[in-house]
Amino acid sequence: MFAPFAICVALASFACALNFSTREEIVKVITASIALICLLLSLCFAPLLLKLLVVAVPLLVQGGGNEMPIQDP
Repeated sequence: MFAPFAICVALASFACALNFSTREEIVKVITASIALICLLLSLCFAPLLLKLLVVAVPLLVQGGGNEMPIQDP
C-alpha cells in the first residue's frame, strides 16, 4: 500500500507546484482539482499510523475544544 500512497503524494505535489507556477486560469483549476483528488486518494492508501496522526494532530492543536467556562454562583 505504500507504493500507491507515494505515487498519489508525488502527483499531488507536482500538481500543486504547477498550480503555483502557472498564470492560466483553466490550468490552475485543473491542477487544483487533481491535487485535491490525489490527496484524498493518498489518505485512503496511507498506513494506519499516518491516518491516526492526521486525525489526532488537529485535535491536539485545538486542545480538545470541549472546555466549559467555570461560572461563580
